[in-house]
Amino acid sequence: MGHACGCAFPRVFHEYGFGELSSLAQQRPEFIERVLPGLTIRDRCHIGGRFLWVQGDRGTYMPFEGEAMLSTILSKAFLLAADTKIKDPSIARQLP
Repeated sequence: MGHACGCAFPRVFHEYGFGELSSLAQQRPEFIERVLPGLTIRDRCHIGGRFLWVQGDRGTYMPFEGEAMLSTILSKAFLLAADTKIKDPSIARQLP
């Protein structure tokens, strides 16, 4: 299934990403906006709605919000910002 970002994320990503947010999840975008300027990937990221959008060299990505820990979200952002360096075939085949 393709999404606006050009990703082929499974249905669960879409359902998790657009479902109800817990109070903790509602605070994540605000926290990410505060720490993003200090990150080396700041020029490749922006908050759009309730998502952290990451611009890699191969595409633009939308890591799901869900109940994942903030550190997981940020580590995915760093990974996707350097998408051309991803060698793991299970991850690479999901990219545009």
